Amino acid sequence: MDFQGSSAASAAADSSGHADAMTALDSKMTGAYGVNVNDEMAHLVQLQNAYSANAHVVSVVQEMLNSLMQAMG
Repeated sequence: MDFQGSSAASAAADSSGHADAMTALDSKMTGAYGVNVNDEMAHLVQLQNAYSANAHVVSVVQEMLNSLMQAMG
């Protein structure tokens, strides 16, 4: 039981240390490059969603044109 308790405490301390390290790295990136990593990730997700939506529109338009061409031919 004592081993599990010390392992859990060690894991919690490591987790806290990793969170502090990530915060420090994020601050350094923002300071050095003027880039906010969280904002950039949000922009990338928005671009990915927009690309997906546009790809779907193009696919639907192509299907409509194919149907039109088959109906005329």
